Amino acid sequence: MIGACHGERDQASEEGISHNEAEFTRDEDAVRGTELLTEVVRRLVRGELEAAGINDD
Repeated sequence: MIGACHGERDQASEEGISHNEAEFTRDEDAVRGTELLTEVVRRLVRGELEAAGINDD
């Protein structure tokens, strides 16, 4: 669930418009983004990302 989106932070918006009142994001994309964020936070809390070397500074 996480691998393909590593580094992506923005939701997919119709016609590439973002941070604008004309922006439109489909419900399915917003739900997918929420699921992704939830999984990342879950892994951070468990220490899984740190153990995998993803959290190196």
